[in-house]
Amino acid sequence: MMDGSAYIGPMMAGRVRAQHTYRGSTPLGLWDWIVESITGKDERLRPVVSSGQSGSVAVMEDGLPDANGVPDDDPWWAPAGVTLTEPVEPQRPVMQAEAVAMEGVLVSQFDSHDLSLPPMSEAAEKVIRSLGELNFDSARVAADIAEDQVIAAAVLRMANSAMYGGRSKITAIPLAMTRLGATALRTLMIHQSMRAAAFERSASDRDLSQLVWTRSLAGACVMRDLAVSTNADVEEAFMMGLLHDIGNVIVLREVQKQQAVLRYKIDIETFDYLCSECHQEFGELLADAWRLPARLKSLIVDHHATPAEDDPYRTERLMLQATDMVNAMVGYGPAASYDLLRARPIQQLGLADREDFVDALRELPGLVELTIASVSF
Repeated sequence: MMDGSAYIGPMMAGRVRAQHTYRGSTPLGLWDWIVESITGKDERLRPVVSSGQSGSVAVMEDGLPDANGVPDDDPWWAPAGVTLTEPVEPQRPVMQAEAVAMEGVLVSQFDSHDLSLPPMSEAAEKVIRSLGELNFDSARVAADIAEDQVIAAAVLRMANSAMYGGRSKITAIPLAMTRLGATALRTLMIHQSMRAAAFERSASDRDLSQLVWTRSLAGACVMRDLAVSTNADVEEAFMMGLLHDIGNVIVLREVQKQQAVLRYKIDIETFDYLCSECHQEFGELLADAWRLPARLKSLIVDHHATPAEDDPYRTERLMLQATDMVNAMVGYGPAASYDLLRARPIQQLGLADREDFVDALRELPGLVELTIASVSF
C-alpha cells in the first residue's frame, strides 16, 4: 500500500448491502446506504485511525468498551494529547539537488510560457458547454457523449453505480442522462478530464498519479458529507472538493517529466511539499484553460487563507480547509493530527457542538473509502 492511501478492508466490504433509498430529489442515496451498512447490524463498529511509519491510515475495528463501559480507544477526530487547531502545510524537507532543480523548474513556469496544460477532452468540453445553455438539446448532448467511448462508458457506469443506481440496469446514454441529471453530468465530465490528465503518462508513474487522484476523490467525498451538515448543495460541494487542488495535476505532470530527464525518483514528502508550494498558481492556470466558473476558480486560487467575514465564498473556503484537515487525519493527505472539534474551520462553520456532526465523523473514514470504491472509474 502506497503512502497516503487508506484502507478499510474486508470488514467493511462484508457489510455492504445492495438496497438503498433516496432523500428527496437529491441523489444522497449512497450516504444512507453506506451509513446503514456501517451501523445497521452492529453499532459498535466504527472508524478509528492508527499511525504507522508512512502516516495515518484509516482502519475499522470494534471499539468494545472496557470494564467501566468506556471505549478504550480515542476517537480519530480527537487524538490524545493533540492540540493543533489550525491547518498546517507540509514543511520544506531536506531536498536533493535533483529535487531542488525540479522546484526551480516549477516556480519558473508560474507564468505558463513554457507550461503544457492538459486539455479538457473534446467531448467533455462540448457536453459542458451544452449543459450551460438554458434549454439544452438532450439528444445533442447524448450524441456528444457517445462520440467518446471512455466518457460514454463512465456515464453508464456512474448511472448504474451505488450512488445513482436503481433496480434496473441502464444501457442507453439518454436514460443514463435522465438518471444522473445535468449537475452530476457536468461533474462527471470534469471528473473524467481530470482523471485523464492525471494518468496521461506511462505506467511507471502510476503511483504518484494514483496518489493525486485518490486524494482528489477523498476531498470530493468529505466535501459532499460536509455539505449535508452545512445545508450546502451536495453536487457543487463534490465538485469543489474534487477540483480545489487541481493544480496538483500540473505539479504531477511536470515532476514526471523531470524525473525522466534527471533519472531521479522523487519521494512522497518532497512531492507533497512541491504540491503545497505550487498548486494554487497552477490551479489558476488550469481553471482558465478549462474555463471553469468564476466561483470555482476563486476557490482553487485561494482556499488556504482564513476567509474574511464578508467573503462571499466564506463557507466554501472553511469547508475546504476542514476537508484538508480531515484527509490529513484519515490517510488521504500529508499526515497531520488535529483536535478537529476545536479547529478554527469547524468552529467557524458552527459544527463543533452539534451531535449530528460528531455522529457523522464516526462514520466518515468508512464513507470516504466506500464512496471512492463506488465512483473510481
